[in-house]
Amino acid sequence: MKKIAFVFIYILLNNGNVFSQNVGIGNTSPTEKLDVTGNINVTGTIKANGVDGSANQVLMKNGSGVLAWGDMCEYKNAVTFTTLGAGTWTVPAGITKIRVELWGGGGGSTGNGSGAGGGYVTGVFTVAAVGSVSYTVGTGGAAPGNSGTASSASYASFSGIAFGGAGDNSAATFNVAAGGSFTGSVAAGFYGAVGEAGAQNRFEGYQLNSTTYRESQTGGKGGDGGNTVNTGGKGMYILRDGVTSNVIYGFFGGHGSMPGGGGGSGGIWGGQLKNGGQGMVIIHY
Repeated sequence: MKKIAFVFIYILLNNGNVFSQNVGIGNTSPTEKLDVTGNINVTGTIKANGVDGSANQVLMKNGSGVLAWGDMCEYKNAVTFTTLGAGTWTVPAGITKIRVELWGGGGGSTGNGSGAGGGYVTGVFTVAAVGSVSYTVGTGGAAPGNSGTASSASYASFSGIAFGGAGDNSAATFNVAAGGSFTGSVAAGFYGAVGEAGAQNRFEGYQLNSTTYRESQTGGKGGDGGNTVNTGGKGMYILRDGVTSNVIYGFFGGHGSMPGGGGGSGGIWGGQLKNGGQGMVIIHY
């Protein structure tokens, strides 16, 4: 006991207040309060400023530059809504921020051209567990030529709308169907993409021999929904005799796919008309 007290007094006399000095482990010139050269093995837990972390959290600096436990991903869960019409979603406990994605419905085709894709918008909403998000899933436009309807979401002052793509009306206007647009509240910091426009039909002809002439028609592809690929329906294809108009063979097109694809054109030679794909709502939390 006397030997321990002597060593302690010696340290105080030679180093001043030992508790104000840097301590080195495997390091004779420590530059921090604790400066370790080598590995550290911890069998207990580590606290950041007195706070222990939760499962799957990591140590990181927060917005104030202070070491804290946090999540690598803010939105670890998601819920998708595909049932047409209006609904509500209750904010789970502990959630203060969500990211909402919306796609409007795609437009329907005609025999002259395809429907356009629905618009897309996403934004971040500040929420509380005492409320709910109201949303609407837009419908796809029915053939011939009906436009899709909008998908939307709102919470307090936050809102977003993805409008539906137009149905084809090219026979009357000589224009392709326009893709759906979008809008959102400024506070949500929204981003969006306009749906792809519909496409009109393409006609070609060629002389097979001195007495045989062939005609072909390729229906316009439906516009893709905003921020998607391959959601627009394929256009039909027909090959026929240019003299008798008898169909030699053909392939039908396709309906628009969810979310928000426009219907593929059915062609003016008796092809099937196609509907637009419905909208969709996804909430990340």
